Amino acid sequence: MKKIPAALLLLMCFFVSFIPAGESSFSLIPGEFFVGDEVKALYTFTSNDAYLSALTENGSFSFSAPALFTAAGFDCDCTSIQISENSNAPQKNTYVLTITFYPYVTGLIDVPPFDLGELISTVYESDASRDNTVQVKASFSAVHIDIPSFSVMPILSRYPSDAIRPPQGPVIIPGTTYVLYGIATLLVLVIGLLMYIFLKFEKLAKKAASLYRFLFMSVNLKQSLREIKKLQKKGSELSPSEFALKIVAILRTFLEKRFFLPFSCACTDELQGLFNERFQETFTSDQHEAVHRLYELFLRCDFIRFSSVQKDAHTLGSDERKRLIQKASELLLFFEKGEAADA
Repeated sequence: MKKIPAALLLLMCFFVSFIPAGESSFSLIPGEFFVGDEVKALYTFTSNDAYLSALTENGSFSFSAPALFTAAGFDCDCTSIQISENSNAPQKNTYVLTITFYPYVTGLIDVPPFDLGELISTVYESDASRDNTVQVKASFSAVHIDIPSFSVMPILSRYPSDAIRPPQGPVIIPGTTYVLYGIATLLVLVIGLLMYIFLKFEKLAKKAASLYRFLFMSVNLKQSLREIKKLQKKGSELSPSEFALKIVAILRTFLEKRFFLPFSCACTDELQGLFNERFQETFTSDQHEAVHRLYELFLRCDFIRFSSVQKDAHTLGSDERKRLIQKASELLLFFEKGEAADA
């Protein structure tokens, strides 16, 4: 019966020999990080190896191992590795392994276990300038470091799903298509109008000049031209004497209102004298010519008026009626320009 408790005691001692002196822990600062952030991985472990105590005797021991994570396929910039003793831990010989790095990839990162003692010995072999606190490679016993898996968050996880969306075309305001069609149609019409004006410029210029004169002419001229048009339409119904008298009356009324001279009671031979008295012989050659044509028109009308009462008087043909109306219209427009008044 005494053999059974002895066997159990030996079995318990065997298992206790495999239990580590203290449990390890792992944390990341910050807890959530993204590509390009500075990250500190803190791995706390317990070890009775004398070389760790010797390395951290003056506070902490720092070294560089850029290929620590790169060898595991984790693209990052490992800037420094630091080992320090955690004096506040309840258990002695507790150390903190601090790895500072900048991740360049996202997703789940699984770093395979590595031997801290072998890593330190490699650093010492490549750096002969360090002090000889630990002299030989054999003194760096194995310390297995097993960093748990961690994740690097993508930058888009900072924003809600509806904050960043795939690129889309510009939003078209309702009715924009009809506006564009309208602008295109208007552009075609404007181009067509410009081409028409270019091809019919001379004809349109004359019509525009006539329209301008009509819009800005005086009431006196409008009334006189209106009487001339009536005479042109119904002049054939009048006798030669009545037709000639009508033309003379229209011109005399217009000139009297235009220049404030007694044209209505002046004889034909007195026309030149009235103009000379009013403008004191300041006429230009064109104005003298217009007065002369007015005088000739009055003479012709006087001849028609007085000769038509005789039995052998010549009838007034339609061609001559047109010529008299045309001359009267031209004289009205000339004197309306004010060239005689401005002289």
